[in-house]
Amino acid sequence: MLTRAITGFFFILTVLSAVYFGDFTTIALAVLVSVLGLDEFYKIAKLLNVKTDFTLAFLLGIINLCLLFFTEVNVLQTKWTVLLIPSLLLVFIAELYKKTSNPFKNIAFSILGWLYILFPFYMLYKLGTFKNYEITDSFNNEILFGFFIIIWTYDTGAYLSGRFLGKHKLFERISPKKTWEGFIGGIILAIVSAVVISKYFTSYEMFDWIFIAVIATVTATFGDLTESMLKRSAEIKDSGTILPGHGGILDRFDSVLFAAPAVFTYLFLISH
Repeated sequence: MLTRAITGFFFILTVLSAVYFGDFTTIALAVLVSVLGLDEFYKIAKLLNVKTDFTLAFLLGIINLCLLFFTEVNVLQTKWTVLLIPSLLLVFIAELYKKTSNPFKNIAFSILGWLYILFPFYMLYKLGTFKNYEITDSFNNEILFGFFIIIWTYDTGAYLSGRFLGKHKLFERISPKKTWEGFIGGIILAIVSAVVISKYFTSYEMFDWIFIAVIATVTATFGDLTESMLKRSAEIKDSGTILPGHGGILDRFDSVLFAAPAVFTYLFLISH
């Protein structure tokens, strides 16, 4: 328990510090966790007997992510993102030169790693481009601060409610410990945190912060369940060991993988 608490403290400190210091540190963190998360995903895929060229898929994925981020901070012009297209084709072409029984399974897992890991972390960074119901060129850390506070508050509320009140299983086949009581308790605490956040982070009205909290917590739950489904398929307990007491990067960011794109979608739709 002590190890878990210490790891959790430094994890939260690292995330908040990166967001606080701006776009470059947030991008650095996003790239780092993307690299580690994608590595974990492809290692799990190997346990599922997927025999693709993970080295190629890994390198192309990270290059593509860097292309997207470099255009965000004007290191490269936006036109260079067109290189995403040939990199996608390379995954198919590489499979032609291999003698495998199920080439499209290999291709699918290669590209799935990009969609499941890299795309959400890019969307996470993009949350910082929203301010006052507009998409801006400057970096606004309020949305990201609020997003993480809501997610962590939900996790805390779900844990406490589930531990002391949990009786009815939420999704026993995938995650036996999750309960409806924990889910509801987590959402309630997240909504309370959203109300408090709206008093300090005024880029959006209280109603929108509450809606963000509901969207984030519901999709975060599905993200958590999806990662559990992935681990159950591979018959492993944790996605990795890089975070003592917590497991791997995917174990710690599983909720973000679904919540970040969902919240981005909402903010984009309500932007002027």
